[in-house]
Amino acid sequence: KNKIRNGSFNDDLITKTFTLHKLALAAHFNTLHQMAECLLHSGMEPVLARFSTILHREMFVNFGRFSQQEIISDLVTNISSCGYSATFPGSADNISGGGSVRSSALSTLKYLSENYTSQMSNYSHFVAHILEYLDTMSLSQIRQVMDIISLLSYAAPEKANTVRDDVHIMVRKQLTTGGTR
Repeated sequence: KNKIRNGSFNDDLITKTFTLHKLALAAHFNTLHQMAECLLHSGMEPVLARFSTILHREMFVNFGRFSQQEIISDLVTNISSCGYSATFPGSADNISGGGSVRSSALSTLKYLSENYTSQMSNYSHFVAHILEYLDTMSLSQIRQVMDIISLLSYAAPEKANTVRDDVHIMVRKQLTTGGTR
């Protein structure tokens, strides 16, 4: 963590390492994935959370479908399981309806969706599960989720018909309930 904080490990170094040594690194996917998850859970330090996004990105881009599915599945799990209890009592994140882990995971998922839409659309059905947890999110987090889901469902319509239907159902449900969200 100290090498990340002081800039010894940076975006360029990680990108070059993954590009040049992807086969050797693929054999260590579980360890790299655990490192990325550990950094994701260090969300109180933005530099570490950003580095988590870099590791997730490079693993997603350079490793195979199994690894991609594992990455997306774990990000969705972090988003869906981090409600009010995942933050420190009285913290700003707690008041806003989600922890720094959830925010970091959402940011990572949004980055992957915006920059690797075609690849991400293969996993849109995983991402759609986040819709079940909107009630535990802040308004800004809900906006991020809707941006991600909309991008994936409409950028590759042939791959995301059911996700698009889920969005339509959810919007109709929200409009008819008359709630604040």
